[in-house]
Amino acid sequence: MYQVRRVTIGQTEQLDDLARECGRLYSQTVVFFWRTVRHKGIWLKPKHLMRLFTSRKLHAHTSDTCVQAFFASLKAWRVRKQAGDPTVNPPHKRKWYFRIEYKRSAMSLKEGSLRLSNGSGVSHIQLRYYIYLGCLVLHRGLFAWCICS
Repeated sequence: MYQVRRVTIGQTEQLDDLARECGRLYSQTVVFFWRTVRHKGIWLKPKHLMRLFTSRKLHAHTSDTCVQAFFASLKAWRVRKQAGDPTVNPPHKRKWYFRIEYKRSAMSLKEGSLRLSNGSGVSHIQLRYYIYLGCLVLHRGLFAWCICS
């Protein structure tokens, strides 16, 4: 069982820049996917777009989660469409800001602080917290995590 908890950490310029970069990656994924479907008739796989769209401002796995988020919403659209919902539309809107998801490989706990890596050469985010987490989501100043129990 997973527990999800949220804590407000406020907005900073660094978090806004990272959220904008995640939004840029998500938008690139949406535009490239639908353009390929429209012009070539090919439905791309997530692994191809994860390799194609990366960012020097974000951790590699954080970049991957932006692409995976699009494919998760695409899957949800298909399920609702097959269930017979006539009002459902595929994900097609660009996002200027998008949630920042950190996977376990980008997190470390040192001296009571949670350190979130943004890749080599980019400053990390330091949060005072005392529990080591398995999955983390930052969304415009809101901090959420999942803990296995």
